[in-house]
Amino acid sequence: MTFKFLFDRGNNVLLVNYGRTLTRETVDGVFAAARSFVETHGACPAIADFSDVEQIDVDLAYWRSLGEVPRVMKGTKRVLVAPQDTVFGMIRMYGLHQAVQGDEPAVVRSLQAAYDLLGVRVPDFRPLA
Repeated sequence: MTFKFLFDRGNNVLLVNYGRTLTRETVDGVFAAARSFVETHGACPAIADFSDVEQIDVDLAYWRSLGEVPRVMKGTKRVLVAPQDTVFGMIRMYGLHQAVQGDEPAVVRSLQAAYDLLGVRVPDFRPLA
């Protein structure tokens, strides 16, 4: 699996961990899994953690078009974590396209910064069944 969904029930926060290679199929899979999550659990704040990404196999045209797609979890906070410069730049571009729709995500360099933004003091993320 190229991504993992973890959920912290106490803080009501979803964490998506991306694997080493970021592909279009991975991104599409995350969006599909997020829709399924919302059907079961409802919308909640979310963190997308790109910290482990070492290779990006997503063209910029796809990434820009993805930024124009409405969010799955509307009306909730989301934080995107990207410590690597290349990934950070790509994620910021996505965020700017989302901003045009009035829904810009926070983009940070560390998971701790994401926790701080969402008020997660004691993280307890567990895999979803």
